Amino acid sequence: MHEIDTCSPSIPRLYISHPFTGDKLDHINRNWNDWRRQILITLTINGLKRYVQGTTMCPSDSEPHAQSNWRKNDKLAFNFILLNIDTQEQEFVDNAAVTTAKDCWDALEKRHMNLGPVPLRQLQLIREGISTRFSHHTESLHASAAKVCALAKRTVAMGELTVDALACIFILSGLDSYPHLQTIINHNASRSTKEKPYTYTDIIRLLKNEHWLLEADKTRHVSTSTALAARTVKKTTCANCKKTGHSVGFCISSGGGMAGKTIEESKKARREARDSKRNRGTPASGSKGKIPMWARDADGRAFLVYLDSA
Repeated sequence: MHEIDTCSPSIPRLYISHPFTGDKLDHINRNWNDWRRQILITLTINGLKRYVQGTTMCPSDSEPHAQSNWRKNDKLAFNFILLNIDTQEQEFVDNAAVTTAKDCWDALEKRHMNLGPVPLRQLQLIREGISTRFSHHTESLHASAAKVCALAKRTVAMGELTVDALACIFILSGLDSYPHLQTIINHNASRSTKEKPYTYTDIIRLLKNEHWLLEADKTRHVSTSTALAARTVKKTTCANCKKTGHSVGFCISSGGGMAGKTIEESKKARREARDSKRNRGTPASGSKGKIPMWARDADGRAFLVYLDSA
């Protein structure tokens, strides 16, 4: 038996003669169905399909050469799978529980079969197909149609198209003016699972919250604008010197009511005028019933006089 095992072991040593030419397995792209079909064909050509399916058992210690070949073949199939999946998938199967090619295959199959009903890449493909515009100036019409059909096949291969998926597509298409909401929806859709699916109800809840925030922001904006308007005081412009902050009666420039006076004298006169206005409700002794009026003397000094109303 040992002699037969040495000369012609029951398990021959296998090598990769036909490389895989398809796209790598990608959790985001949800291409499990398409990748599975193509990788199994390639594994079959290389004689390794039975290792990932677990139909070839490892020989006992009585066949050391066959046993060694089996382990090498299994490791070859394992690494061939790793070579054709993306980095996130490699990290997923990088654990102590995954030791054989079948373990690796089963882990990947379970992972992708449990993905949610609203795959992000599926949504992207549908939106891409919907937004396609035909023009014979850039490409023949039938060539464009063939590309759209290819998109349709890839979309269906990712899984059943559900009401949630269609609703998500329609909503995303209408949110071009709200890119931050599109980002949130795409992110949530990519994390959807069968146990915790991302549905159109979740999207509506998100949009309700956004609406409340927008309304609250609009209310704050109106309140702020009103407050600013209330605080805005129109500055007085002098008709004589065209400067702001005083009227012609207090202007110290030539032609003004206080021409030749100093700025301090003008400010003092303005303060007295303001005080007089505030005290109009309680007129000074002897001025009750009289009309206040500003006047100037021969030297140009301004003063307040009270005239009888009769």
